[in-house]
Amino acid sequence: MTDKVVTEVVWTDVYRHHFDVITEERIGGWAFKTDDTRHHPVIEIRSGSEVLWSVEADTYREDLELAGFGSGEYGFMLLPERAPVQTAISTVDIYIDGHLAQAGVPFEMKPVDVSTYQIYLDHASTEVVRGWVFKNGHESYRSKVEVRSGESVIASGLAESYRQDLFDADIGDGHYGFVITPNLANFPMSECECQLFVDGEVVGHIEVFVLSADQEAISEAVYRATFAEEIADFAQNVAGVKEELKQNSIAANRLEMQDDYAINGQLQVAMDSIAELSARIKIIEQVLVKHLAEK
Repeated sequence: MTDKVVTEVVWTDVYRHHFDVITEERIGGWAFKTDDTRHHPVIEIRSGSEVLWSVEADTYREDLELAGFGSGEYGFMLLPERAPVQTAISTVDIYIDGHLAQAGVPFEMKPVDVSTYQIYLDHASTEVVRGWVFKNGHESYRSKVEVRSGESVIASGLAESYRQDLFDADIGDGHYGFVITPNLANFPMSECECQLFVDGEVVGHIEVFVLSADQEAISEAVYRATFAEEIADFAQNVAGVKEELKQNSIAANRLEMQDDYAINGQLQVAMDSIAELSARIKIIEQVLVKHLAEK
């Protein structure tokens, strides 16, 4: 593993930057644009003309603020292993806002070879997919797990959950379990032949498995995903209309010299119904506007 730490702050006419660590696991440091303290530079790690990884330098660091670098929000940290390379590389170039900051930095990384991983699938159903993944020799690494059906990613997550059985078996720190939930909205059909992918590569020794769901449930999930924002607004809209009606009732009670909350039970039920109906109408309006805008 390449382990290169740049120890000197680099000064240019426009930028000041420092790369604290450059390894297969982490690339971190900071970048500051001298003529714009509100700007957060974009760091790119390239191999030739290909951008391998990029990140915005916007993380707060107290040392930068104490040193007089604006708000101090100019730090960055990349995790290269989370997005493995497709071809082997031995050096990289580092760019800041599209400008070359450092060329030919030694950095060795090979494509993913899942045959070197320990991968187990314990259970797979429409409700949950669980198992564990350990990348040999990389105790702190957490693999990305995906369930795919063709080009559709049905479920995804990191293998980072603690499992006592793994720890007891002396498999690293035990944090390699995954429990991911299939997203019905991503089902391309009611019965899907699925494969397990780890870090972007198919796991050959795990057989294809089938996940199935009712077409009506899939359609409902697609609808909810499409109109998630409008559906989330429903409860808030109901609460808002209820509050407005309550204030109107209080005002009316005060005119009648009654207690603020002297509301007849039937009236309360009517108020709740009106509030829900009003909110539903508002949601329908939003959905229609969104639907028509896409036509």
